[in-house]
Amino acid sequence: MESINIIKKASPWVKQHRLDSFAPIRENARVKWPLAAKSEIYLEDWWLSPKLFRLDRLLKKKAEEGVMIYIIVYKEVTAALILDSHHIKFYLQVQRHPDLGIEGVIYWAHHEKMVVVDSRIAFIGGLDLCF
Repeated sequence: MESINIIKKASPWVKQHRLDSFAPIRENARVKWPLAAKSEIYLEDWWLSPKLFRLDRLLKKKAEEGVMIYIIVYKEVTAALILDSHHIKFYLQVQRHPDLGIEGVIYWAHHEKMVVVDSRIAFIGGLDLCF
């Protein structure tokens, strides 16, 4: 047990980092992609918080420069997970699929994470199929 604790203390992966992240800050990471957007930014996320990392300021700045911003937000099954996605409609022009009107709750979700900048640079995260 002592050897496990020694390794744990030395590992950067088991410490709490900025914003309670499990991952350490990475220096010289290539993260300037949205700042260089000239025509459009597409975002698809299952839990989008515009205030996280001040994404709201970045998107507003790019929109003021004429960049089109397109966002797809996952509509959660509230019986399984509450993300308050319905609040998004107060801040964005929203197009959402209607409730299916099916009796009971279907515990099935399909949500992706994706960012595309100027139809040239794409970051695609995990595709979650949850049951």
